[in-house]
Amino acid sequence: MHAYVKMSATGAVKEYDFLGGEPAESWWLTFADLVDWNNQGLCVRSGGDGRWSLYLSPVHSGRLDPRGRHALFKLALVGSCDERETTSVALPLVELWLREVVGGAPTTRLRRAFSEAFPDEVVGRLQGRHGPDDVREKERRFAQAVNRLELDPYSPSVEERPGPSTAGSDLWWGVQDQEKDRRHFLDRVSRLLAGTGEGVAVLGDLVFAADVADDSALSDAVRRLTRDGHEVSLLVCPGDVPARAGDVLPGAFPVSPESPVMPGKAPAPTGTPTRSGRDAERYLRRAGLGCAALILVAVVLLILVVVEVL
Repeated sequence: MHAYVKMSATGAVKEYDFLGGEPAESWWLTFADLVDWNNQGLCVRSGGDGRWSLYLSPVHSGRLDPRGRHALFKLALVGSCDERETTSVALPLVELWLREVVGGAPTTRLRRAFSEAFPDEVVGRLQGRHGPDDVREKERRFAQAVNRLELDPYSPSVEERPGPSTAGSDLWWGVQDQEKDRRHFLDRVSRLLAGTGEGVAVLGDLVFAADVADDSALSDAVRRLTRDGHEVSLLVCPGDVPARAGDVLPGAFPVSPESPVMPGKAPAPTGTPTRSGRDAERYLRRAGLGCAALILVAVVLLILVVVEVL
């Protein structure tokens, strides 16, 4: 299994570089219409080649950057379905992240482990550096963080769970604030990482229960995932109300008085766009294109009239 660690900041438009090595591809960007990676999300994919990949954000550091934003770790893992680390590291890590960050458990194991393994001095030194020595140090420090977590190997739930929630498709969905749904989602993630299932699992903050309530209500982003017929598992936000700008990220922890990490590369956006805001932007864009077309037609007609008069 290969692990990659990135340091970012809440609301940063452009993420920071990876520390000591980066993945060959940014596969998580495929799910950008379901997850705002500047906030909270998880994606897992597994094909028929016996390999899997996952990306999760954030792991809180408990520190601020110079602009007053929360400094956050983001983790990318890739591995083979038959590797020991799949059940001893990857799945237990996802389970703990779901419990602490998404479920808001009153523990700080992830924060303490990664903050201690990657202090400010190390972040500054490994930022954007991917040489052999940098990669080895990152691997050593990631292993150090995992050892401090003392993760228990994952074992699937024995409780009977319902099948896909949307009839007529290979889609199962649950709600993030429901513990049973989070557990079932983790069971389905375990199938993907073990190679007994083929498809994707996504926890997104841009998809809501109303987007997946029935086949006729599926959003375009969700329909895209179901087109190949593979297993799709979604853990969505409840209802149909977008997160408001300024809301505290679930699982956020108090900031410690530690020194700041490296500064960001872009200022924080003014807020999280709502669904109505996105629809309004699309409408205005289309209206602008329509006006431009009318102006072009008017100009052409004017030219034809002038030519005929001459």
